[in-house]
Amino acid sequence: MFRITLILIFLVCMPVYAYEPGKIVAIVGKEIITSQDLQDRMIVVKDTLAAEHANINMHFLEQQVLQSLIDDKIFIYEAKRLKLDVTDEDMKFALQMIEERNNLPKEGFVNYLKSRHIPKASVLEQIKAQIAWSKILNYVVRPRINISEKEVDEVLSHILPENAEITFRQITIPINGLNREAIDKNMLLLNELRAKIRNCEEAVNVAKKKNLSAQLMSVPINQLHEELRNMIMVTPRGTASKVIKTDDILSLIITCQRDYTGVAKKEREEIRDTLIQKKLSLQATHYLHELRKKAFIEIRM
Repeated sequence: MFRITLILIFLVCMPVYAYEPGKIVAIVGKEIITSQDLQDRMIVVKDTLAAEHANINMHFLEQQVLQSLIDDKIFIYEAKRLKLDVTDEDMKFALQMIEERNNLPKEGFVNYLKSRHIPKASVLEQIKAQIAWSKILNYVVRPRINISEKEVDEVLSHILPENAEITFRQITIPINGLNREAIDKNMLLLNELRAKIRNCEEAVNVAKKKNLSAQLMSVPINQLHEELRNMIMVTPRGTASKVIKTDDILSLIITCQRDYTGVAKKEREEIRDTLIQKKLSLQATHYLHELRKKAFIEIRM
């Protein structure tokens, strides 16, 4: 006895309601969903899922399963409309993947369904629908997604990899030996400058008018003091930071550039893939929402 993982399949271990054979429970476009279809998706799976779902709300479960059946019809219709039909080879490959991932022999998956009295047609229909949806995402939605280098850099700016380098300008005022009133006056001056600075080049001119300098520095991020490193992380490029006060100086930091050329290409690609998946998930949800809105759906339960 073993528990099998079904890829892209929703099989539930629950008691089955009594259904009226052949009754239409939903219409999706020109396709119908019968009570038998619904019953087949609610078949009991004799494994450990039984205990996990012992207290589930049956009405809620039934609605969720019906929605999955409706979505299956939508996926298959949309794939056909886009000329992305699911072929016999697609199905064969999907079944082969399931068998390989579960260490089953050839035809082992079908035999497993038979041994558990799970309706084969219902399972294959869902696999077909998920392949159709996967094709839609890969050939229609995914090509619309573009991740720029700037977006990757933005993520890296929050990660602050140790081998990255930061270029910034620093406006400083020494305060060693000054009384509280003088320090407050200089704090006010730097805050006035901060409000006027919009980019690194502008910082030079703004500082010069007050007989101050905006020193340009390029250093590895891991060599910066923790407080300064944290400040740079949250300050947008070209924007002056809040006034930083130490025992000896007051300073403003203006981030000019974050150089991530030292970051491994593999790390950048991993970040890019993560961003793609996030956007793909959002756009897939939107795409499905629009498909549901456009489809003719009549529920008869």
